[in-house]
Amino acid sequence: MRILSITAQKPSSTGSGVFLTEMVSSLARAGHEQAVVFGAMPDDPPAFDLATDGPLHSVHAYPVRFKTQTLPFAVAGMSDDMPYEATRYRDFTPDMLQAFTQAFSHVIERALSEFKPDLIICHHLYIVTAVTTQLDPTCPVVGICHGTDIRQMGKHDLCNDFVREGIRHLNRAFALTADQAELICECYGIAPERVTVLGTGYNSLDFRPLECNATERADKPTANSVLFVGKVCGKKGVPSLIRAANLLAAEGVCDLHVRLIGGFSDAEEHARIEAQAHSSTVPIELAGKVPQDELINSYQRSHVFVLPSFFEGLPLVLIEAMACGCVAVATDLPGVRPWLASVAPDAPILFVQPPRMCNVDEPLEEDLPRFERDIADAIRTALTRDGAPDTVTHLSWDALVARLMEGC
Repeated sequence: MRILSITAQKPSSTGSGVFLTEMVSSLARAGHEQAVVFGAMPDDPPAFDLATDGPLHSVHAYPVRFKTQTLPFAVAGMSDDMPYEATRYRDFTPDMLQAFTQAFSHVIERALSEFKPDLIICHHLYIVTAVTTQLDPTCPVVGICHGTDIRQMGKHDLCNDFVREGIRHLNRAFALTADQAELICECYGIAPERVTVLGTGYNSLDFRPLECNATERADKPTANSVLFVGKVCGKKGVPSLIRAANLLAAEGVCDLHVRLIGGFSDAEEHARIEAQAHSSTVPIELAGKVPQDELINSYQRSHVFVLPSFFEGLPLVLIEAMACGCVAVATDLPGVRPWLASVAPDAPILFVQPPRMCNVDEPLEEDLPRFERDIADAIRTALTRDGAPDTVTHLSWDALVARLMEGC
């Protein structure tokens, strides 16, 4: 089958970008011919068809170039805080919106004409997916919700009526969780029978426990090592994680070490987090973005993985961390616990009740002390438990792609 994947973002650096790239890799392993339309900046490395080896070497790339005369602004980000330079949708002017939709329309039309797909898979139920259905392709078009699309619909009204109309023309929408499936029906007016729960996947070939032998004892996870992976920002709960770690240190938990992996977009906010880390009684390492091999090694050498976010779809990092042997601690956000309970009931994860929110993803300040106390208590418990990587090994990308193709 000839499959065209479409995203407005870069096919990297974010959860949805990794989701797309891993899906494309899995589809390539299954023998499908592929093309990808994606957002790109002038200094981005070549993607897909210029790869020299691996399953992506034959994928046709159709980049939509930003920071050009046609699109004189950065790639649009589905989150307001992206790990790379990005434009917020809420900041679009009418001229920017017109240039954006026209640029993607032209590139998608070229891909349709040259590649002639049998199936189109759009990532995010948002503007570019609506643009795609408006072009009335002759093949089926399906869309995958990543959560940030619904968040954009709730935070402002850039062109929500246009988006809803376009999304309703999808042949099928895929949700990450059952809770998200209900939100899709409410937000876009899609009939429930046209929404399928897909879940998420992980790279089971790379993300696995560290293999130790008698001469590698020092490489095993250290007793009180805590890891965070994601955008290093307030909405991911990073300041609360640092305060929770300090609560534990004050209560006698010794040798605690926290490593933060990920980029940032707001320099002023990141400077505040850096200052908080430097004044912490617990060592806080801000590692920034790291290559995948270092990321995997960090998972493998950490005892506890913490994701104290205030908004998520279905975070891939939780599965990756547990697959590498971590015990996970996460905010109990809609859909995540029920999905894991249904597909991996024995997964080593502790959930913490989130603070009350305003404007979708902004916590009420008066709720943060209770939230941070609960995060600290969950980390303390997690430090006494062992990981169980075998509980998630069946959640591979290949299994996810098989479910998607069956649903199409």
